Amino acid sequence: MGWETDLHTASFRGVTFDTVSVTDAYAKSLAIHQSPYSNNAQIEDMGLDPRKISITALYSGDDYYTWLKALTAALVETGEGELIHPVHGILQVIASNWQETHDAENPDYVGLSIDFLKAGDGERSLFIPTSTVENIDYSVLLAGPAQSLENELKTLERSDKNSFFNTITKIRNGLKSAYKIIGNTQKNIDDILSPASWAYGLVDDVSKLVTFDVTDISAISKWRGLAKRVEQLGSVFDEDNSSSALKQLWRATKVTSQVAVAQEIVNLIRVETAKADGTEASLTPPELAVIRQRVRQELQASIIQERTISFDVANNNNLQPVNQIAVYKRTADQIHEQIQELIEARPPITTTVVKLPSTVHLLAHQLYGDSTRANEILRLNPNLENPAVLRIGQELTVYAR
Repeated sequence: MGWETDLHTASFRGVTFDTVSVTDAYAKSLAIHQSPYSNNAQIEDMGLDPRKISITALYSGDDYYTWLKALTAALVETGEGELIHPVHGILQVIASNWQETHDAENPDYVGLSIDFLKAGDGERSLFIPTSTVENIDYSVLLAGPAQSLENELKTLERSDKNSFFNTITKIRNGLKSAYKIIGNTQKNIDDILSPASWAYGLVDDVSKLVTFDVTDISAISKWRGLAKRVEQLGSVFDEDNSSSALKQLWRATKVTSQVAVAQEIVNLIRVETAKADGTEASLTPPELAVIRQRVRQELQASIIQERTISFDVANNNNLQPVNQIAVYKRTADQIHEQIQELIEARPPITTTVVKLPSTVHLLAHQLYGDSTRANEILRLNPNLENPAVLRIGQELTVYAR
């Protein structure tokens, strides 16, 4: 797993900033001893020089100057400060120098080049101590966009009755199409004027479709089918004449549905792994990792779309894309921690190479001294062609001993 899925929100002394790039430079302090007129030298390793961390950061938007002043004050302050490194987490550093870049072609924007020095070599993990949230609060994901759309509907009701009724009709028809996509029959929707209610109701109905009861279809296949249906929801309100508020809420509803599906899967796997009868969980760690990656990709796509909302559009439609981005980032961390906790409940996943012609049962005996664990190998390798014929050099995914 690389930095793409594990980035932290960068900050210095509690002041957050967006990061374009980060460079960590390491150098050794070397003492060179050489006699005059000699081509031979003795080099003494004196240890590492202070690590140099160079970060290219930026602020944009109408409030960029407020953030810039806050970060400048943090950089000017004397002594060590806490840096949240995008990759390495919490570090104690000293700001050595920084530059601001303002561009005439990019108003409401500033780029910063900051150099930090870290003298110590100890690192501690970010978010320690902490506890994984039991359940993600979906209402937080929907609250901001739902309030924006509700305000828009109230304004239309007072100022433009025709547009108001057209919008209400569009939402009602869109929700009917959405329920057809997910394969759920929905009664008449009477709470159109309460976007938070119908959005949360749709997410809740999607989450109820998660079940592992049917045994003739694998759990990962059932998840893929449901995730694909949720993905199709994005086409419901993608017309150009849909308002920005409606598009933002629908985007939040779609991604929240993916999160809700993942949350239900987490809850089901928790129940299965808690059983004392030795029942195997419906999803293997690699499959859980696939689900986590898909949800994080959906959240990242929504974040990118929120960042495309201009200041004028946000101001005119009472949107708060910055707040919504923060909510998406926090949710990505929460779902990551939940699934990581399930993955770590099992032995670590590794790979093994078949050294002699073998069978799955013989390999299980060789690895664990227990041939009955052959089922584990089969579950971790669903594409295995013939369990009775393992060839030399064949690589398989297995649990570590």
